Amino acid sequence: MYFVNYTKMNKDKYLIKLSTAYLESLSVEELLALRQQVSQQGDLDALCDIATFRFINGSITVVADILPEMCFLYGKSHRLQALQGLLKEYNFTLALAPQSCIETAKTMLYIGLDYPNLDEDALSYLEALWCDSGSYEWMDIIMYDVDKLPRKLRRFEKSLLGLKQEEFSEQLIIAIWECFERNKKSENEDEPFFFDRKTNKIGKKPWWRLGKNEFVIENDKQYNEVNKYISDTFGREMAYKVAKNLMFSAASVEEFQNSPYHTVSPQNVYDACDDKGAATKIAEWFCLEFLRRCNQ
Repeated sequence: MYFVNYTKMNKDKYLIKLSTAYLESLSVEELLALRQQVSQQGDLDALCDIATFRFINGSITVVADILPEMCFLYGKSHRLQALQGLLKEYNFTLALAPQSCIETAKTMLYIGLDYPNLDEDALSYLEALWCDSGSYEWMDIIMYDVDKLPRKLRRFEKSLLGLKQEEFSEQLIIAIWECFERNKKSENEDEPFFFDRKTNKIGKKPWWRLGKNEFVIENDKQYNEVNKYISDTFGREMAYKVAKNLMFSAASVEEFQNSPYHTVSPQNVYDACDDKGAATKIAEWFCLEFLRRCNQ
């Protein structure tokens, strides 16, 4: 018996050029390659279809990444009613997007409507997005006809992605330590502090805008790894004392010391060490281990 797939047909009503069946047949790599191809061809309808498909089918991370891109493309193609219908039908998906992402998407919609006759505020807004490591990749896709704009736009310098840092100042190490705790606070979940490998500096921005070589500052560890460092550096006696002060949900101190299942935060380990000189060195180890891991 033949059954009509109404769900797929419903998705197709938002597509202009490509079909849901075709897009679903592609792997993620093939879909992104097609997106790159139609961008080079300046195919606005196909770009809209791919963005719409990714919005409908994507995870929260994908939705946050695709929403500004999609709104710009709908604005540029002047399909406001179609966009309103899409966002209304998939409002449950939209509800998952951070508010800062929604605000960016609104701005990109208005810029798309006026494109390419943009004022300096709009040009500067696009330029800032294109220079940001968290948005330059989708800006590369949608700005295929940038030559139509009133002036040239600066963009992200991709050679920076090859930079690796080897030296870390005392001020940076102290700041990293402070950010371990600050990122634990619930109010920083949507806009965490991050380490930027490209500049060897700390920044703060929405998680959905984090780009390549930008790392949320956190370094919770399995306790057996922490115990090995303390034992090797300060001796088994101190390692036992720290583990005893910190121990939870274990039958014995020794079990806790060797456990790959118990995760601890840097601050908890610092507080559990009675020798504040050693505690300071432990804190520095957490920071340097994080920084070196970011620069592998």
